[in-house]
This record gives sequence, structure tokens and C-alpha cells, in this order.
Amino acid sequence: QERQQQQRRVFVSHTQIEVSESVHFGGNSADIQAGSLPLLDEIADVMLHHPHITLVEVGGHCSDIGASESQDAWEQELSQLRADAVVAHLTSRGVEPSRLQARGYGDTRPIGSNRSKTGRALNRRVEFVIKEVTEWPDDTQGQSAAALAKQLRTDLDSNRHLVDALIAAAAAG
Repeated sequence: QERQQQQRRVFVSHTQIEVSESVHFGGNSADIQAGSLPLLDEIADVMLHHPHITLVEVGGHCSDIGASESQDAWEQELSQLRADAVVAHLTSRGVEPSRLQARGYGDTRPIGSNRSKTGRALNRRVEFVIKEVTEWPDDTQGQSAAALAKQLRTDLDSNRHLVDALIAAAAAG
């Protein structure tokens, strides 16, 4: 009941399982911080309630903190280890391993500038990209392209707060 009273932090779009908070790890490690476990539990619940989503790529991303090849290699490895840790947690909560694929991207897909603390915080993230779906539930079956476009616009508008929340969290440190 307490969870129902909390604001939703996990949303399903046609392309991603989106989260309004970041998954946090120990410094320079793949250890998931205890404060992020309830968020990952919510993601597991969403996946369990959406069996039509048959494959999700858990993408680990890092900020670019070094210029050396060895640092780049470590960032790549760390992002993979973090994605693996998230997959392990989700499977421990009942999500079938065959529905999850861990992929570390290192610092190759930044969404913010690595020149600022805020940008680096945005780049350190875990994304949940929907790769395969058996078929979407009946609520999208038979809808016209215009109706689906309208629904996508509504979904985007309702999720704008996700970006705002990430920026605010990154700015807070």
C-alpha cells in the first residue's frame, strides 16, 4: 500500500522501460547502492506484469573521466559490470534471464557534456531498452497511425518530468 502512495518511478513506452530516478552504484564499482534496490524491484514488477515484453537490453553507461586508453577500457568494463549487476538483481526478483540482455556502452553514448558535473551525472546511467515484444496488449491493437501518434505524444508529454528529475538530481550532486 505504501508503494501505491508513492509517485510512479517506472513507465513503459513502446521503446523503453523509463525510470524517473537513476540507479546508483558505489564509487568506481558495480555494487548497487541499497537506495536503488526499491527502484530495481519496481522495474522487475513492471517486467513481470508485462510478459509481452520478451527482451530488454539493460544498457550501462559511464561518463568520460579519463583520456587514456586504459581508462577508456575500464569505463567500458565498469559499464558492463554494472549492467550485469542490474540484470542479476532483476533475475533475483523473478524476471526470466532470457528476457534480459546486459550491454556495457562505456562512454560511447553521452547524453550530456562531460565537461560539467551535471553532464557527467546524466551520462552515468542505466537504460532499459525494449528490443523484442510478442505483441502489444489490446489497448494498441487496431489503432490508426494517427491515434498511436497522439498516444505517443501524450506519453512523451507525461514523461517530460523524467528528464527534469534527472537534471535536478545531477545538479544536486
